[in-house]
Amino acid sequence: GTSMDMWLQGDYQTRFAQGVVSHLSPKSITYTVYSPSGSPTSFTKAINRSIYLPSMYEMGFGGSEGGDSYLDVLKAFYNTTDAKTARIANNESDTAVHYWSRTAYTQAENRFRYVREWGDETYGQATAGTTTCTRPMMSLLPTTPITEGEGGGYVVG
Repeated sequence: GTSMDMWLQGDYQTRFAQGVVSHLSPKSITYTVYSPSGSPTSFTKAINRSIYLPSMYEMGFGGSEGGDSYLDVLKAFYNTTDAKTARIANNESDTAVHYWSRTAYTQAENRFRYVREWGDETYGQATAGTTTCTRPMMSLLPTTPITEGEGGGYVVG
């Protein structure tokens, strides 16, 4: 896997209590692969993961990855009809940030597409030390209880 994938399955996952981790359930996700063959082409592959970055398709941009788009869920959660507004992610300082997807930019090697802080898309070089953030998704068992926590947020398990 990629460095990002290894981080998500390792260090990132250890941030959660064992009670949350026990509710994780791997699902098959697709991702776009850059294929350097003279004229760049791409294809999709599938892997099983319980924590992963969203694809651009899942964020409502379309594309070849297929699967579920979560844009309508984000619109409902943020009470907006605007796709760009629904895609905006804020950091712990409540500042809008841009965040990586797992979708490769198929026209150049070592480039991935990401969502910018105002909800549209672009691409960039995936290198360590970048200021682009992550917005990981989790696949939970269907029986996992999720409740509202005190002071906001949600409690899993």
